[in-house]
Amino acid sequence: MAGQPNLRPGLVRRPPGRRGAGIHADDPPFGYRFITDELASEHGITAGENRVQRLCSAHGIFSVLARRKGRRPRPGEPVHDDLVRRSFGAKAPNELWFTDITEHPTDEGKLYLCAIKDAFSGRIVGYSTDRRMKAHLAWRRFEMPSDSGDR
Repeated sequence: MAGQPNLRPGLVRRPPGRRGAGIHADDPPFGYRFITDELASEHGITAGENRVQRLCSAHGIFSVLARRKGRRPRPGEPVHDDLVRRSFGAKAPNELWFTDITEHPTDEGKLYLCAIKDAFSGRIVGYSTDRRMKAHLAWRRFEMPSDSGDR
């Protein structure tokens, strides 16, 4: 038939705007991705996410949970006092130590490793591991006897 547009199976030329607004009214926390899924599963309307996003934007439909771009709140006061006064060097061994806890996924679950580094020598002077990340993970190394005797 001449003059008929070639439509792919399942493609509907009805704009999803009004139906999308109804779906949004029922579930305002959800945005265009959820509306796209609902249009396809509940209403039989196949539309791409980009098209639904464009139509939602044109109709002022936004997720109530969407993070707004722009001004971010300024960071508050520091949680702890700056005991080293942003000076990360040491003049002698065992004067200043750094700690870091890293998470390592394993077949048996997560493993947390706390390493203690001496600021003077740059060497790892101790470490401890545990299945849970708690404050005692860092302190446990200080309670253990030192292998090198230079604690």
